[in-house]
Amino acid sequence: MIPTFDREPYLRQLEVEVTAVANDETGPYAILSDTVLYPEGGGQPADHGYLGNIRVIAVQRVDTEIRHYLENTAATGSATLTLDWKRRFDHMQQHTAQHLITAIAADEFGWETTSFHLGASSSDIELDVAVIADGDLESLEERAATVIHEARAVTTRWVAPEELTNGAIRSRGLPEGHDGDIRLVEIARVDCNTCGGPPVETTTAIDAGRA
Repeated sequence: MIPTFDREPYLRQLEVEVTAVANDETGPYAILSDTVLYPEGGGQPADHGYLGNIRVIAVQRVDTEIRHYLENTAATGSATLTLDWKRRFDHMQQHTAQHLITAIAADEFGWETTSFHLGASSSDIELDVAVIADGDLESLEERAATVIHEARAVTTRWVAPEELTNGAIRSRGLPEGHDGDIRLVEIARVDCNTCGGPPVETTTAIDAGRA
């Protein structure tokens, strides 16, 4: 089953079943029937939120499970799962912006992205270029701003692994042990990239206030 955070990235609350609770070296966690909370991966931090009135402080994939780590131990049964939307939307904006900048830098300037980090106060994209001239940096900024204001659609879809041979799909590699179909995030007429993170719906949302 595809989790709700993937199918409906703007959904902020979900009724779930707590199917199991346990502890590991990180702390107490819950396994849920479904989730709107994104687990850390692909350069995007995990979502935070609440399971009932218990704070969810981390979400991680461990083998086939999505573990919701909690401040306190929960009980099995029905519960309301609530997303920290402010944190999530900030991550969606930063991550989608990274896809856009990476695509423009590679296609129009020949600068490949080697790493990416996003956070609460800053983001950084490392490009494989020794020095960027001021004029080139301004051109990159202007091109990104143009695409943002054009309200290009940002969509997701799943493809079979053999489709990655298509040169139009950008990828920095798949997670170790990945098996099965591959999720793509596409910015219309700009970029198509392997990615598991939830994006914004259009490029204008990159520069929008909280949705």
